Amino acid sequence: MADVAKVVDFPSPDGLKELEDQLLKLSRTIPITAEGLAEIAAAGGQLGVAAQDLPAFVEQVAKIATAFDMLPSEAGESMAKLANVFNIPVTEIESFGDTINELSNNTAAKATEIVEALRRIGGTAKQFGLAKEEAAAL
Repeated sequence: MADVAKVVDFPSPDGLKELEDQLLKLSRTIPITAEGLAEIAAAGGQLGVAAQDLPAFVEQVAKIATAFDMLPSEAGESMAKLANVFNIPVTEIESFGDTINELSNNTAAKATEIVEALRRIGGTAKQFGLAKEEAAAL
């Protein structure tokens, strides 16, 4: 949680403790440790996810990390970067993860490979006017 505290400005003094409690509760339902969830929160906070959006961001990215067999910190950083590049609101991250998963299930590419390719081409794809789904399909 120290990494989260360094990169997130909480609106209230109890904000960090509240997030910690939420992550502990979430760690009982998603197969990622509280430490892993904190890594996702830190990655999201470092890349601009607002404090009030962190719980939803962490939950959605944790599901993606589990489905894609990615390390929590890697999933957090990747999805936060993609959300920034493609202007994806926190509420749509899970849907974008579903798109990547669908592509992974129906092509020879693994989900982690699609995410890595998107991280590399995301900025260029956005400049060419490609939607996030079109870039993922490439």
